[in-house]
Amino acid sequence: MPLMCTAFVPGQIDAAVAGISDPDSRTIATAEALYFRGQATLAAKTARPYLDATDPALRYSACFICGYASLSDARRCLTGILDTPTDEESPAAHATHILFASAASVLLHLPSPYSAEEFHPLAAHLPEGLRLFASYVMAHALYLRGEYGRSLGMAENALIMKQESYPISELFLHLAASMAYMSLKDVDAAKAHFGAAWDIARPDGLIELIGEHHGLLQGLIEA
Repeated sequence: MPLMCTAFVPGQIDAAVAGISDPDSRTIATAEALYFRGQATLAAKTARPYLDATDPALRYSACFICGYASLSDARRCLTGILDTPTDEESPAAHATHILFASAASVLLHLPSPYSAEEFHPLAAHLPEGLRLFASYVMAHALYLRGEYGRSLGMAENALIMKQESYPISELFLHLAASMAYMSLKDVDAAKAHFGAAWDIARPDGLIELIGEHHGLLQGLIEA
């Protein structure tokens, strides 16, 4: 997910995509931008040629995008993400596999096929944008288990400790924190995080994640 790994200022997503030098990564980043802007059909069409890419970073990214953007691709893509990695994979590729296999499961409200203990030794091999997304995935998993305080701590700590601005991952994290605060009955704090999420999403039209978290935000969007 090259766009998720790219630091940029909200409102500059198109420039961020255009600034990615590798053409294949730029194409995947284009698909990411389309997906997060709610253009699922075009996102899937853009990413689909990379579903069988030999580069695992491109393949996992394409599978993740198409798996959620296209119902007809979902089974094939999610199976591709959940496939057992080969022993020859580098630590970074292995970490990426665990992250996206876990994300694919957790976002469908299913148990992750990997434990946090399996992921932690490999996490440092990921770029910062993906580490932030990993924090969201772990926070979401804790939320689904009803551990709202731990979920909130995971999300807020990631936001505090980040070094640069990664709008896509930060949007995920603010929404996770807002979900946890709503479940903890602290509506004002939930509103603050949702406001931060909206400030990130609005300049680039990143409406998809707001919609995907609608039910989990327990009426906060309407309020």
